[in-house]
Amino acid sequence: MHHLKDYFKNYSYEARVFVKTVVVDMNAPYTSLSKDVFPTVIVIIDRFHLVQLVMGSLNQIRIKLMNRYNTSRPEDKKIYRKLKTY
Repeated sequence: MHHLKDYFKNYSYEARVFVKTVVVDMNAPYTSLSKDVFPTVIVIIDRFHLVQLVMGSLNQIRIKLMNRYNTSRPEDKKIYRKLKTY
């Protein structure tokens, strides 16, 4: 991380102030580096990682819900299969 900080610090403060936004993944050091190097920046989480986080969370909830059903009961088994398929 230090090599990135050193690289961007090579630019003048005046040039770094003109940077308005930075798009990063969800790695916390990138966010803190961006705010440290570019004082007026707005940090944006990239769309791919945001969607990946949301989908992973929804999948965990779906699996928890699936596990509540008793698959030996026919009416529960129908719901279980729907949750497993979709």
